[in-house]
Amino acid sequence: MTAASRLSVGQPAELATLIPHLLGFHPRESLVLVGVSGARRRLGLTLRIDLAADAAEPESTDRVAADIERSGADQALVAVFTDQAGDPPALPYRALVGRVGRRLPLIDAVLVRAGRCWSYLCDDASCCPPQGRPVDPAADAATRIRAAFATTGTSVLPSREAVVRVLAPDGGDRADEAAAALDAAVAWRRAAGLRTAGRWARRETVRLVERYADPRVRVDPATAVRIGVALRDIPTRDEVLADWVTAVRGADGAEPAGAWRRLLLDLVRVIPAPYDVGPLVLFAFAAYHDGAGVLVDTAAERALDHDPDCGMARLLLGLLDAQVHPREVVTALAGSA
Repeated sequence: MTAASRLSVGQPAELATLIPHLLGFHPRESLVLVGVSGARRRLGLTLRIDLAADAAEPESTDRVAADIERSGADQALVAVFTDQAGDPPALPYRALVGRVGRRLPLIDAVLVRAGRCWSYLCDDASCCPPQGRPVDPAADAATRIRAAFATTGTSVLPSREAVVRVLAPDGGDRADEAAAALDAAVAWRRAAGLRTAGRWARRETVRLVERYADPRVRVDPATAVRIGVALRDIPTRDEVLADWVTAVRGADGAEPAGAWRRLLLDLVRVIPAPYDVGPLVLFAFAAYHDGAGVLVDTAAERALDHDPDCGMARLLLGLLDAQVHPREVVTALAGSA
């Protein structure tokens, strides 16, 4: 169960606060749709399109709304993030919001601009005044939202580009240590054999996940490289993936999911290519579980850059393109384990 699925939002300012957490970054000039399903209004798939480019084409908006609908949503939340001026009732992009509303019933639709928000659907000045309402990061709702996402190890970055940079390889001493350990790690796997090396990597990964409950922990570069070398064996990688599935399933899966994600990110950043492919694929699955589509795309594409034959990376990109719900992916993996 993801942090998003356990949250509910009421006022427009709460929706404006929540969406950057769902995306992993603060959107700019964006139309964002959030799928909502069931009587309990559970939050689901979140998609974003650029107002400057994609939203100019009506079929782009229709396609994103259709993707939200296919994910199982029966309602939607919409937010427009823009610097474009406009005061009620002439809020910018009203026609675009209406186009989404013709496809899916809207619980709310908000404009977010310069630290304030307005509702497209409510004209009652007692709750939605013409001057808008402030998006207050110190409000109780904002604190509650941050706390829910903190357990998964996710954070809100200032831009989409900053999200991509999260996966950038480490430099400096850690990179030097990892490079120096590579030959010894390859020789170790050759001497130990694939299965012995794989069993060690699986035990070591589980042990490290327990340590990564403390966000300050970082893996030793030599250990990271041994894990990366062992994960070149696809059965070993798939066994570690099964361990991840076991950890994230169930109502109490948020904290172990965060520890796994922090560990995998650390491995991705320190292990030299092409031995980072296994951790990249595993990290992409963890990001998919958290709904972080930008990270899924970045990690899978980087895995393919280092190993063009990586079928798991291509599978992930296909799932992302089809907007398959993370819950369905985890359920399918659990069934094949």
